[in-house]
Amino acid sequence: MRWRSQFLRYGVAAGFALLAALPQAQAAIETFNFSVTATTGPLAGTSASGSFSFDSSVVPAGGGEIDATAILTALSFTWHGISYTAATANSCQAFFDGSGALVGISFSGQNFPGGCGVESGQEGWNIEWLRQSQFFSSDFFVFTYAEPGHFGDETGTASITPASVVAEPGTLSALGAALAAFGWLLRRRQQRAGAIAA
Repeated sequence: MRWRSQFLRYGVAAGFALLAALPQAQAAIETFNFSVTATTGPLAGTSASGSFSFDSSVVPAGGGEIDATAILTALSFTWHGISYTAATANSCQAFFDGSGALVGISFSGQNFPGGCGVESGQEGWNIEWLRQSQFFSSDFFVFTYAEPGHFGDETGTASITPASVVAEPGTLSALGAALAAFGWLLRRRQQRAGAIAA
């Protein structure tokens, strides 16, 4: 019986070593929830919420800023009766801390080439992260919107919170393969022990 416990201990260690040795994609789909409230203009008091996702493979090593128009892999948001997706909206910047966690992102309901924002008199919205500076005492998100026939950009508040992190299928497959290999080794060892005992 002692060999079984040793085999089990070494087998578990070998299984985890195999899992660690398998090439794994470290990327995951990160999802965030957000909410906005218009505080000025014709839609003042209107609130809405949604969610967005991005692939963490875009995160720079050691954190930092990325400027890209295709950061979002998914977006679900309805504003002023119009539903937006990652295909009909636009992202322009994302900011990550040293551990790779998202601290700020800017995205928009208008597809400006290479940027985000709203255009006066045109249907659109924008969520922007503003960093602490000589003008602001702390970091915060701001919501702006515009609508047809209304001159000027109106403002509001926005908040973003993490929803979940979903492991990539490759990582789950590697774990499954390691456990299957361990199970096969254990069964083979038991069959050999049974043959010797007989």
